[in-house]
Amino acid sequence: MRQRLILSVPAATAPRHLAAALGAGDVAAVIIDAAAPEAPAQAAAAVTVGVAALLKGAAWPLPFAADGLHAEADAARLLSTRPDGAICGAAARTRHDAMIAGEKSADYVWFDGSGDVVKACEYAAWWQALFE
Repeated sequence: MRQRLILSVPAATAPRHLAAALGAGDVAAVIIDAAAPEAPAQAAAAVTVGVAALLKGAAWPLPFAADGLHAEADAARLLSTRPDGAICGAAARTRHDAMIAGEKSADYVWFDGSGDVVKACEYAAWWQALFE
């Protein structure tokens, strides 16, 4: 298994700038704010180059050309109700959140240290040691 990038896209990012960023590395997915005015165009830019467009702040069914959800709240419900073939990852602020996401078969767990990079890295190291 090779490691790939997941980019978190700032809401005001122009689709042409996103397209340029996607060509600069091995990007598997982008996380897009569903409420951003640029969101539909950002998702289209990602999908056009074969990168999964994941929406935060959305629910099923998916709006526009998105491939899945990035659940920041209510992850257990979103994971339990996802349609077949849809991607659903989960943000985890605690180890408990991460365990629930894993039990519900999240496609990935995103460790959110709420601004504390050291804390997020500690959670990621714990997750790796426990599950790999």
